[in-house]
Amino acid sequence: MPRVAPPPGSSSHELISFSHEVGALIGRGNLPSLNALRAFEVAGRLQSFSKAAGELGVTQGAISRQIKLLEGQLGIDLFHRTATGAVLTVEGAKFLPVLTQSFHRMAEAAAALHDDPGRLALGAPPSFGMRWVMPRLSRFQAENPRIDARLTITTDEIGDLPGFDAAVHYGATPPPGFYALRLAGERLIPVAAPRLIDGNPP
Repeated sequence: MPRVAPPPGSSSHELISFSHEVGALIGRGNLPSLNALRAFEVAGRLQSFSKAAGELGVTQGAISRQIKLLEGQLGIDLFHRTATGAVLTVEGAKFLPVLTQSFHRMAEAAAALHDDPGRLALGAPPSFGMRWVMPRLSRFQAENPRIDARLTITTDEIGDLPGFDAAVHYGATPPPGFYALRLAGERLIPVAAPRLIDGNPP
């Protein structure tokens, strides 16, 4: 069973130096096999060839062959083979944390591809949009920073607004195919100059 134990006296400076050495190797176009790198990382992290085989869904012999391939590509021994198992060499103990961090970053980068912030496209008529929607939109964005909410002021009918997620519609009923939620009512009051009310038009 491989045992992970950084060599006595190792430091973060040594790990950084080793990382630079690996970077130089990759920069020369000598990137090792990804399968071999993965086999070594899992075997070193789990401290076991057999457990690594179980995690990756391959045989223990396949793990051993991949690590042997990696050692040949790097030109260094990563494990000491013994009668009772395998132990990381000094170089292997330095390489393991660099590789583990690299795989972790790749996993994060892959996950981030599917972690785009939500987008909400809104449409509203001029007066209602400026006086009612916009003040509330600022509060909504403060409470939901991962949603990119955008308001478009428009006089177009809701049915003529392609690409919008929601829009304010003025009327008693929405166009066919739309779900509506009542926001507010409206009260109309006639306003006129007193002399018009008294029947004295200008």
